Amino acid sequence: MWQRPRTAPPAAETVLSRRRHPTDMSPITPPAAVASPLLFFGVDPVLVGIITILLLFLFAAFLFIRKTLLSFSEGIRDGKKR
Repeated sequence: MWQRPRTAPPAAETVLSRRRHPTDMSPITPPAAVASPLLFFGVDPVLVGIITILLLFLFAAFLFIRKTLLSFSEGIRDGKKR
């Protein structure tokens, strides 16, 4: 009996439930693995952004404390010279 060829899979059929030819050895990748939000090396970009902001804050705090202490020691030296 002749059947009309299917143009698109039905909505209920998923990638994992599709029948494959026995000689097809390619692995089936689930849709979630294809469209993954993890961009670089499996690391979440939001986590990278949070860590970057924290490191920038610590670096700015270091520079602020360094400038404060250097100015304090310079003021002590200038006070001893007078």
